[in-house]
Amino acid sequence: MASTEIGDGAEIWDGAGTWDGAAGSACAGEDDRRRVRELCHRVGDKWSLVVLAELGDGPVRFTTLLGRVEGISHRLLAVTLRRLERDGLVARTVYPEVPPRVEYAMTGLGASLLVPLAALAGWGERHGPTIDAHRRADDRRRGVGRASQDGVPEGR
Repeated sequence: MASTEIGDGAEIWDGAGTWDGAAGSACAGEDDRRRVRELCHRVGDKWSLVVLAELGDGPVRFTTLLGRVEGISHRLLAVTLRRLERDGLVARTVYPEVPPRVEYAMTGLGASLLVPLAALAGWGERHGPTIDAHRRADDRRRGVGRASQDGVPEGR
């Protein structure tokens, strides 16, 4: 991968080369790029990763999951589970009992997603302090105060 160092170990990728090695290869076609964008959107939303993490230890009933995922509403948990189920990352099992018992479990496909997500989390841990330093420097350069949680300076 070709890049240019810009100081503090930061580099600008010049677009040459391919994504090889541990990251796999670049998307060959538009369908692959669309699929990857959709997956990034799915796992990059506010709740999907939290829900998947809660399912990592085995099947969980909806109400138990609702209690474990702090801040999520009943509706948003239902929507998140439905989307994860549609993508094949979560399986929903309804038991023929009165009242009906419903459990959610991570599928093999969902579990296979944990490996690259762990790699991304590790990258974030390793580079978080550098990113924080860049944000502080940018805030000073722009003459703004404290940055908001999403990284955009407040008052903008």
